[in-house]
Amino acid sequence: MFRAVRLAFSGAGIALLIWCGDFLCSEAASTTTPTVLAAPNAIPQSYSVNGEQTGFLVDVVKEAFRRAGRSVEIRLLPWARCLSETRHGRVDGFFTAFLTPARQSVLGFSVEPLITQTESLFVRKGSPITFDGDLSILDKLRLGLIYDTSYGPRFDRFLAQRPSTQSEEHDGLETVVKMLAGGHIDVLPGDRESVIQTAASLGLSDQIVELSPTVETVPSYLVYTRAYDMGPVIADIDKSLRTMKEDGFYDTKFRQYYPQQEYISH
Repeated sequence: MFRAVRLAFSGAGIALLIWCGDFLCSEAASTTTPTVLAAPNAIPQSYSVNGEQTGFLVDVVKEAFRRAGRSVEIRLLPWARCLSETRHGRVDGFFTAFLTPARQSVLGFSVEPLITQTESLFVRKGSPITFDGDLSILDKLRLGLIYDTSYGPRFDRFLAQRPSTQSEEHDGLETVVKMLAGGHIDVLPGDRESVIQTAASLGLSDQIVELSPTVETVPSYLVYTRAYDMGPVIADIDKSLRTMKEDGFYDTKFRQYYPQQEYISH
């Protein structure tokens, strides 16, 4: 009987050891298997120089994952693909996006904003168009929009009331900047720093003008797929982002990529 008990205990112990080993292996895999994130090609947030990824958000995201003891792989894709690949679980997430009710129903969002973006309007140099803060002046104008993009609550409400036939949607920021410079659209809404620096990279800075005042300032987030559980990753990265804002990492990186703009903390 004693031998039988020993054998039974031995079998249970082996099973327990096997279970613990599997659990530890799965935990190790969860932190060593790269989280795959997409990002649109947008200067100065996420872009490539000589095949190397760089940008304010690229540096922030990589540091957040490093602090969390997790690995990350970043893929630069067109904006619409970032959204689609995340929705369908072909990548784990993307950065960044404004939080909207429609997106929140199908995507997970970080608690900590990655960045706060200032939305502005741009016109071709020499254009007679002016802006006094009233978006209704845009009613009859040709707008250059990026497919499936939010421009902040205020501008999104304006677009929702505007006939869809009056708006053109395109695949990326470079495309609409070129269209504005070429006179193919009248007004380009967008994140002011991304538009300004994209125009500079295309040699078109002297052909576009930012209107004043700005439209609004909106927090933008790291977004995750809901196709499977990303809860542990979200919690870890939010914790990293909070410490990075507290210890000055954010401020240092912001000054590196946005030397003319004041840092807005959260």
